[in-house]
Amino acid sequence: MGIEFTEQITHFISSMRLFYMRTHGGTSRIKSVMYDCQNLEIKDSCHKFETIGILCKHALKVLDVVNLNAIPNRYILRRWTKDAKNRVINENKSALDGNGNNSTYVSEMTSVSNGMKRANEIIMRAKSYEETRRIFYEFLDSVGENIDAWLKNMNLHDSTTCDDLIANEVEPQIKNLSKRNPLHVKSKGITDAHKRHWDNKKKTKKIRSSKLK
Repeated sequence: MGIEFTEQITHFISSMRLFYMRTHGGTSRIKSVMYDCQNLEIKDSCHKFETIGILCKHALKVLDVVNLNAIPNRYILRRWTKDAKNRVINENKSALDGNGNNSTYVSEMTSVSNGMKRANEIIMRAKSYEETRRIFYEFLDSVGENIDAWLKNMNLHDSTTCDDLIANEVEPQIKNLSKRNPLHVKSKGITDAHKRHWDNKKKTKKIRSSKLK
């Protein structure tokens, strides 16, 4: 594996062994791996297993050093086994709807699973060189723009279709409606009764003033 040990501590805890190592002949940082021989548990500073579900080369080297010929079952995820593809197919069959057709959810799930697998393969091939990483990210940007444009076009198409349907249904109904005078709503303020009251008061005042003269 091209790995050399820089230090090894065997007295950390009774069942624990701590290893320090780095790539042979390289200038990379020193990695640490903790191995629990009682529970067959291994922890490394790379955290590769926690990230993508695969033990790093440092952890595998420790397993080799401690003469553990098989990877512990807890570190063999189902998605990396030989029957992983068959398991997906069986899950798809079990998720068939009443008509025997694959549901949208199953189709999306399978598509996401396949897409993540293919993307991860490309990432692993491109990660070592700056130029290949640049090509990868430019490709992602281009794909994202194409998808956004397609989705925007679909939204416009759906919106136009809905508008057309509404117009076709409502317009004939509007044409068949008879014309009516608009409703008049009285504004708040002085009512007719108030107007009559004030008119009577004015008349009374005029009569009184004329008598005084």
